[in-house]
Amino acid sequence: ENDMSQSIVMKNNIAANHALNELNANNRAFGKSMKKLASGMKINSVGDDASNYTISEGMRGRLHALEQDSRNAQNGASLLKVAEGAISSTIEELKTLKEKAINAADDTNTDADRAVIQKEVDQTLDQIDDNANVTYNGKMLVDGSHDGKDTSKDNTLVFHVGANPGENIHIALGDMRTDALGYTKEEKDTDGNVISSTFVKLSSLSVETKDKAQEAISIIDGAIEMALDQQTTIGAVQQRMDYTDALVTTTSRNETDAESVIRDADMAASVVETATNSMLVDASSAMLAQANQKNSGLAGMLNDL
Repeated sequence: ENDMSQSIVMKNNIAANHALNELNANNRAFGKSMKKLASGMKINSVGDDASNYTISEGMRGRLHALEQDSRNAQNGASLLKVAEGAISSTIEELKTLKEKAINAADDTNTDADRAVIQKEVDQTLDQIDDNANVTYNGKMLVDGSHDGKDTSKDNTLVFHVGANPGENIHIALGDMRTDALGYTKEEKDTDGNVISSTFVKLSSLSVETKDKAQEAISIIDGAIEMALDQQTTIGAVQQRMDYTDALVTTTSRNETDAESVIRDADMAASVVETATNSMLVDASSAMLAQANQKNSGLAGMLNDL
């Protein structure tokens, strides 16, 4: 049987080198686990997990886009509320105009009475034009500049509410000025066929005579119909905006949950990992010190020579 003995060497301390390597590895692991605890994330750089880091960063990019989508939807809804408020005011004033026209059409009034009513009518028409000048962030809304009738370009209002190109909501806001509101007066033959038609503007409204007051009722009814149609369109888009914002919020929440699973640290597990790595650092430090003392007797041997 051969006895195996460990040689005492001076140039290379193999045990110390092994202990040093373990100490360095344990220090790196301890540093990473401490970083997890400090940041709350298990992936702090691409070096921690390249594939999941890339996935997580892509999700974060989408989350930022979704947050802006939500803000766009809310801003769009605010703009539409301003436009809807102006049109609602116009509808109320049109109702007042109709009341005055019906009053003027009654023969209990004299032409002098109708002249007084006409002054009130004129003031109300001016207010309707003022309503049409309402703005949002400096942008005119219901003056006809966004009516969608420009064949050379898309002059509708566009709300971008998606993370991808083209995910837009369009709305055309009609002209709510008195020159654009009114009704179409048709001339028919004896067979009931339309032979001509003329658009009668609300701005031409007159109640100064009984006959004019009678026609004024038709003009106002046409204007109310146009305003209500625009109000309905705005309401439908507002509802779509609300649905879109709710969808974006839900999508953002789900995306956040998914990103959290990939990137966020399990704090309880990280505490255990840090404690373990700390003990390993202490142990490897002790072993390195022990390995460095292993050949301490060699100096005494050399002194005896």
